[in-house]
Amino acid sequence: MPADRLLSADRLTPDSPTTLKLQPDPPATMKETQTAPTEGCMFALNFYSPLLAAALRDGTKTLTVRLGDKRPKYQEGQIVWVTVGQKHGTRQKIFTAVIDSVEAKLLRDVSPREITKDNPAAREHGDLLEFLSTIYNRRVGLEDTVTVIHFSRIANAREE
Repeated sequence: MPADRLLSADRLTPDSPTTLKLQPDPPATMKETQTAPTEGCMFALNFYSPLLAAALRDGTKTLTVRLGDKRPKYQEGQIVWVTVGQKHGTRQKIFTAVIDSVEAKLLRDVSPREITKDNPAAREHGDLLEFLSTIYNRRVGLEDTVTVIHFSRIANAREE
């Protein structure tokens, strides 16, 4: 297998804690899958608030709640950069992560534990509603669809 195929991180999935395997090549067109093309792409989970950088670094923030159904964009096993910064501005890479799970649900079905893992300062649905309304600059309700994305930091060998 050519080395450049092995370096395409967006097609790697966790096989075990120490081994990664290559996924099959994605289909050629969007119409075949209705998902975002991943060939040669690196995706990021970006967070606008620099206040979240500390929670990301210390591991208290291990998931994100995104408005809408983001399952076509983010899939279990996908390798992403976790970044902090403003849209159309400079972003700081905090770490590389693997997506552990992606689940679309109504906001009212997000558990209290998920709320706290998304925002350590939040405790209940009202906190999450206020936070998401601020981020998305629109009123968000309990009947809105959200995507809960769980992720885990990928440590370098020297960080273990």
